[in-house]
Amino acid sequence: MLILLPERILAKSTRTIVDKEWTYVGSVRSGVPSGSGTMSYSDGKVYEGEFRRGMAHGEGTLTTSNGSYYFGSWKNSRMHGQGVRVTQLGQRTEGFFKNGQLNGAAKVSLPNGNQYEGSWLKGKLIGRVTYVFANSDVYSGTFEP
Repeated sequence: MLILLPERILAKSTRTIVDKEWTYVGSVRSGVPSGSGTMSYSDGKVYEGEFRRGMAHGEGTLTTSNGSYYFGSWKNSRMHGQGVRVTQLGQRTEGFFKNGQLNGAAKVSLPNGNQYEGSWLKGKLIGRVTYVFANSDVYSGTFEP
């Protein structure tokens, strides 16, 4: 059976692009990363996921050289949409990101077992917060920056 593919699909190819700051392996369109691929940066960071017009865009994972990582949605190479960020010390933040910052409801789990939930605006915790200690004690209150 012969399948004919639209020309726009055939325009995509898998290639390696080397820059002084990064190396990219994956789908390319018009000479820039587009589609699925992996970008390894000179500082040790690695992004694996979807690209559009040379930027992280769609679903992907960024891992740093110290072991911290973020997986979730990206827009124009910034965390944007639902995602999870984990630091090298094990702090886990699950929530909504906008332009690289927490923005909206999120839950933070600390390595000691404590957790808190609340709302963020432009990366700052605001309003009502519920803090649950590892021993199950609960504190609820209003946070004002």
